Amino acid sequence: MEIKDNERAGQVMLLGKHIAMLQRMIGSGLNKRFQSRGYDVTMPHWIILHILWEHDGVSQNMLAEHLNVNRAAITHLIDMMEKRNLVVRIPQQQDRRVNLIYLTHAGRTQREELIAVAHEFMKEHTLQISDEELNNFYKVLFKLQNAFLEK
Repeated sequence: MEIKDNERAGQVMLLGKHIAMLQRMIGSGLNKRFQSRGYDVTMPHWIILHILWEHDGVSQNMLAEHLNVNRAAITHLIDMMEKRNLVVRIPQQQDRRVNLIYLTHAGRTQREELIAVAHEFMKEHTLQISDEELNNFYKVLFKLQNAFLEK
């Protein structure tokens, strides 16, 4: 019994390492793919754009929470995205200390193109994974996320 517990503990300890490695590999690969197609977008920008495509006009704080980064990091990301004409900051009318982030015309019009590039990239890298395996992976991933959210 103790051997199985030790094996499971070892597997669990490596879980974070492998998830982090996969995240870096996907981010790096997607960055390269966007760059090779002429888009000046990085993985964090992609995540922010994706959020704004669904809910335009969210606060910087909400974006920081969603990306799990601090205020300085989100400020830097938004600064870079403003320079690339993807987003604009607009102070909230009720509280001018709060900036709401909105897509520019360029940020909106690149949606279909960037999604197509990302889908192509992910499809290429998941061809050997069956639909059943992918569904099981998501089930486990969501269980892990919920377990960490509950603590």
